[in-house]
Amino acid sequence: MKLLMIYTTKFAYKPTVKTLESMPDFKDKVEFKNIQTAFIQVEKEDEERETEVIKKLLKNLKWIA
Repeated sequence: MKLLMIYTTKFAYKPTVKTLESMPDFKDKVEFKNIQTAFIQVEKEDEERETEVIKKLLKNLKWIA
């Protein structure tokens, strides 16, 4: 697992491509102010040690919150 945590004064996104047909359409821009962002990448090898990975992820997210 890779985890990137960043505190930002402004974070915004606007969906451009719908990748899940089962989800409703959403094209509005969303903006947040003074927010802690976490980008999480799960890797194939994490499946073998799922409990350990989740525990470590939660520990890190609680620490930054």
